Amino acid sequence: MNRIGQAFPASIDLTFDPNAIARFVLCLGVGIELGFLIADYLFALVSFNGIEEMQRIFDITSQTNLASWFANTQILFTSMTVFVLFFCARKQTGYSLESTSWLIIALFLLFLTIDNALLIHQSISLSIWQSQEGSDSMIDGFPSHPWLIVFFPFYAAITLYIFYFLWTTLGDRLSRRLLGLSFICLGLALGMGFIEGLEPEHEMNLYTWIGDNTEMDYWSLEQFDDNAFGMLHHFSQALAKILGMFSNTLLWFLAIRHIAKIVSSIKIHLPGA
Repeated sequence: MNRIGQAFPASIDLTFDPNAIARFVLCLGVGIELGFLIADYLFALVSFNGIEEMQRIFDITSQTNLASWFANTQILFTSMTVFVLFFCARKQTGYSLESTSWLIIALFLLFLTIDNALLIHQSISLSIWQSQEGSDSMIDGFPSHPWLIVFFPFYAAITLYIFYFLWTTLGDRLSRRLLGLSFICLGLALGMGFIEGLEPEHEMNLYTWIGDNTEMDYWSLEQFDDNAFGMLHHFSQALAKILGMFSNTLLWFLAIRHIAKIVSSIKIHLPGA
């Protein structure tokens, strides 16, 4: 009993609608991602003493910022959601192709969480690139980030497998459209990452071409205290990261939405005192 003589309830049962959770995750994710993009733009506009630390927190292009933390946490929760789908599939069909595929996706997302936190792909790729430097190898001659050529074959293979599995498993038209949008955003983010990794003088560098062939330099110097190349390079990195986060938001939404096809509600039992 509590201090005013009323008995505590024996237990509490909480019931959640998976579809409502999915909609909440989608709206919250999109809202936060737009907020990060707007904050990055606004903090890039201002410059005064003491603002540097705030700029670092909201600078999407930095590895140690609020957006990176959110993106990594989001991938982790998506992985946990897919693990739920794995356990549901295993309970229904045992260790089948479907349950194994859910497990592969969950483990891959968990690997991405660890990789993004520790920058494993960058460290390994840089070590390989340094060992091949000056050897006229494909890695040494690659014009952009070394990790793209080192890890891209593995990422591309497993991403295509995930896309094919989800396309055939999710089934309905809305899920397939959102899945396609998710992977288009992911592809755009990778493409922008490739351009961002090019040297400024490289013939394929779109940002250098824009800076050299437009009058954007004056406006960029006035607004951001940087030339057109620096401004485009920054906001390209920011947009690529936002596209990556939005891609994962859609994937998380689809995973929760698929749970709703398996169970009508999620119940949590909290024992009383």
